[in-house]
Amino acid sequence: MKNNSLAIFENFKIRRHYDEKTETWYFSVIDIVAALTEQLNYDRAKTY
Repeated sequence: MKNNSLAIFENFKIRRHYDEKTETWYFSVIDIVAALTEQLNYDRAKTY
């Protein structure tokens, strides 16, 4: 299994990482904010 991969949410790519030791997924908050606010500009999304 890949530890790093992309999840697709309504045409937005969300970076994620899987920690096998704790069996936990970690997602990029900036990518989630960009998808929820429909921001295509990464720099603009990280100001939220």
